Amino acid sequence: TAYQNAYELKSSKVDDPWAKLISVCNVLNNTTPANLADSLKTVLAVDRCLWFIAMENLFTDEDSYLTKGADYQLYYEGGTGLLHPLQFDGNETFKTNDTNLSPVYGETLAIRPLISRLLAVPELRQRYLAHVRTIMNESLDWTVLEKKVTAYQALIGEEVAADTKKLSTNAQYASSAADLKNMVTARKTYLSGFAEVNRTAPAITSVAREMTVARDIAGMAVRVTAKVT
Repeated sequence: TAYQNAYELKSSKVDDPWAKLISVCNVLNNTTPANLADSLKTVLAVDRCLWFIAMENLFTDEDSYLTKGADYQLYYEGGTGLLHPLQFDGNETFKTNDTNLSPVYGETLAIRPLISRLLAVPELRQRYLAHVRTIMNESLDWTVLEKKVTAYQALIGEEVAADTKKLSTNAQYASSAADLKNMVTARKTYLSGFAEVNRTAPAITSVAREMTVARDIAGMAVRVTAKVT
């Protein structure tokens, strides 16, 4: 009943969807740190969660699991038996007042176990920080985002100017690209100076898989070889 009061069930094709959520929360909250990584990966898409948290953090989502413990969705994947987090309602991102938000914000908050419990496991913390570096270098970069911003401006510019009910002025809209650039640049500068983030990442120079059959079969073991320096 407590779970049903806190979550809204959108749809389900399993008899007791609440049991899946309760199982994940039980493992997350009541497993020792030494056993958490192994136990949690049997019920939760752990790596997806790390990407999920990193994305909300780097783009400073003020209406999210990260900040409010709300406005996110969960999806149970029957094929793997794992629960996945889904980003939802990202309209409060790119906040200029949050450019110095710590990349490990929430690590001491017991009410954010998806952050505090996962980041307390050294292996998962390092994987999370690797995701932070990837997003920072490949997406949180104005040389990448400027092209997207320019394209969207060209797409909606005339509609924005004609809108009589918008919440900002035409002048504010015109200057918004510069505001975005300042925010993204400041955020990346701050993150680059964060000791745990500003480290040299491994270089993965090749990845190959051994093909023993014409196509994959469910349950089949697959050998993957990677070269890392």
